[in-house]
Amino acid sequence: MPSRTRTITTLLLALGVAGTLPAQAERAPQSRPKPAVAAAVTDTKLKPMDITPYKLPDDTFWTSPQRGADPLATELVGHYEGLLIDAPRRVLLDRRTTLPAGVYQIGKIRDVSSLHFKDAGMVVAMDVTANRMMLATSRSLDPDEDPVPPSAKHPTQMPEGNMASTETLELRNAFGLAWKPGRLLLTAVLRNQVSNRVAVELCQSPACPSVPPSIAAKATPVVSPTPLPNYQPLADSLPVPAQPGLVIDGARDQANDLGWQLRGAFRLRPAAHEWVKAGDKTKPVAVVAVWLLLVGATDGSVHTLALQVPSLSRKGDVCTGQFSIELGGMPTAPRVAQNYIVYAFSGESMAGPLAMTRRVAL
Repeated sequence: MPSRTRTITTLLLALGVAGTLPAQAERAPQSRPKPAVAAAVTDTKLKPMDITPYKLPDDTFWTSPQRGADPLATELVGHYEGLLIDAPRRVLLDRRTTLPAGVYQIGKIRDVSSLHFKDAGMVVAMDVTANRMMLATSRSLDPDEDPVPPSAKHPTQMPEGNMASTETLELRNAFGLAWKPGRLLLTAVLRNQVSNRVAVELCQSPACPSVPPSIAAKATPVVSPTPLPNYQPLADSLPVPAQPGLVIDGARDQANDLGWQLRGAFRLRPAAHEWVKAGDKTKPVAVVAVWLLLVGATDGSVHTLALQVPSLSRKGDVCTGQFSIELGGMPTAPRVAQNYIVYAFSGESMAGPLAMTRRVAL
């Protein structure tokens, strides 16, 4: 038996068939303010929904493993479609031994049933202190699950209506977390669907002090040996964001595989160990980790790439930079010709989903 609890609960509401639940099951929330619902997730400029009005109290994550009755899984059915994630704001390391989280997949019955989070989803955790990405796929979230899914019904065989499918996950084991103070940003991803982001503070009671800089200060920046074509502004470079953040886009000309290029720009606060020692003007001011997550749109394959991107400009505790890389030239890049959904993470910043195509298989 696994050492953690994982519960799958599915709610079918407002079914368009005989014997369905009452119509009032889809009524809009009355006592909570209605959050702004994000539009299509493929628009990288739109922010996911704010779950604050529906967020569970921290203690509930340990005392009630059943997520099926949560407001996120009931009140939003019929009013929102997409992924949502919830987790405790603070985890007291001397009192807790697990990091529970709830992932909610809300949408039309036919859509949720044809591509389910428990089969193809993943959770991304960014350690914002060390600027390190951790990834847990559906297989690692439930290693005892049968890897061969049952035969799925054709979408036309599924009833009309909306549903919420919920997953209760234990992330300490899934990520192999060191049980020490830190700050994580959690995001659920399912192909081109991306959830809201939840900040989790790992700390000692009774207070949660800031993570001491010494935890990350021992490391020194190392430039990846992977050849990265250009870190200088080009004619088609993306503009540096006006506010702290990270942006990515594909090359304008992707007529052939040589055009499988990724462009990016950032305005970031580097981790303590990413600053380069001052004094040598020929060196970058910082070397920032940018983590890429590529998900195969056809086969669901998952690929992670770690970039070490130099920044040549600093203002206060913020550095800026631009980069253009050839994904096909990276040793760990995907080799199968298909569409890929690309995400980028660095510190607290995230960009994506971005659709890109590898036209030539290797």
